[in-house]
Amino acid sequence: MIFQTESSLRLLGWPASDRLIAALAEEFTTQPTIVKLLSVTLAGTGTSGKTVGVQNRIGSLSETYWVNLHLSPNGRSVAFVKAPNGRNDIWLAPLNNARMGPARKITNNSDSSFFFSSLAWSPDGKTVYYDKQTRWNLLTMIENLN
Repeated sequence: MIFQTESSLRLLGWPASDRLIAALAEEFTTQPTIVKLLSVTLAGTGTSGKTVGVQNRIGSLSETYWVNLHLSPNGRSVAFVKAPNGRNDIWLAPLNNARMGPARKITNNSDSSFFFSSLAWSPDGKTVYYDKQTRWNLLTMIENLN
């Protein structure tokens, strides 16, 4: 065991051979919540002879979708969807030496019925791709198939 918590945990990636980045939320939710980012350094072996980790809090993100948070390929940035005032936007925060810098909004959504999801980084880390959703629940019927 490297790390244990009572919170919901998501592994975001391994930006270095001895360090991983994880996201914690108090409970599993698909709604915006407070998300804590942690760096866990592989510190050595515990009493059982297995590798153990030492956690270091990187930062905290408010009104963020825990399931839509993604580490860049080089581990130097995190892209996430945040919903202040009921409107989704994509934000970007730099990570430097296990610290999070100021986040900046990279989209400008003016429609509260429009949602960003499925963020993904390009392999070179220069582009963030996303899915646009305009409805959460959609029922469609196809008629006259004969």
